[in-house]
Amino acid sequence: MIYSVKKPKQVDLDDMITLNPVIGCSIGCPYCYARKMNQRFKFIPDFSIPTERPKALERLKSIHNKTIFMTSMSDFSGWSQEWREFVFNEMKRNTSNQYLFLTKNPKKLAGFDCLDMNNVWIGVTVTRNMDVHRISEMTNLIKSRHYWVCFEPLHEDIKAISPSLKGKLDWVVIGNESGIRAGKIDAPDSWILNLSDQFPNTPVCIKERLKERLGDSWRNEYPNEF
Repeated sequence: MIYSVKKPKQVDLDDMITLNPVIGCSIGCPYCYARKMNQRFKFIPDFSIPTERPKALERLKSIHNKTIFMTSMSDFSGWSQEWREFVFNEMKRNTSNQYLFLTKNPKKLAGFDCLDMNNVWIGVTVTRNMDVHRISEMTNLIKSRHYWVCFEPLHEDIKAISPSLKGKLDWVVIGNESGIRAGKIDAPDSWILNLSDQFPNTPVCIKERLKERLGDSWRNEYPNEF
């Protein structure tokens, strides 16, 4: 899908919300903000064990015409098959929203099919060149009408991504690492702009905290569906 970026679509952040039917992740990334959030607020006893939250899903009944990030506190590959099916059935009762999912392990979702839903967005996280393979795994193994990539936190200058992969993506998010973690990697502007320039015809959203640094090169673009 090709988008014009001459007049980027601007989205009010109030229209984009998070909903976490699952909290917890067993991957254990050292920069994980979700684990730190759980340490602070004690949502679940052990963050390394993904935990289903039926009460959180009840909110879905009262949310309409929003873009909802469903995995801000989990990795989609860590959801049980039964719970994925249950959540998607609930989503089918409320089709006015756009639903975003993110994973670092698309192989665990091989065979997952959500082609019958126009409002589901499946994405992968890429932080280094060694992670780029996740894009092809996602598009080859998971059946979705919309694919996106989150390059956050950006920990390396991502080299040229093949046109065949870029042509399958409907949205790109680029962000720097936040927080005060020991060993934190502060991505230079050149890394961020190199990525942004690789997607001239795809909506690119660079996190707002980079706006002042990048000036006129900052992009805040969203798919028309949002």
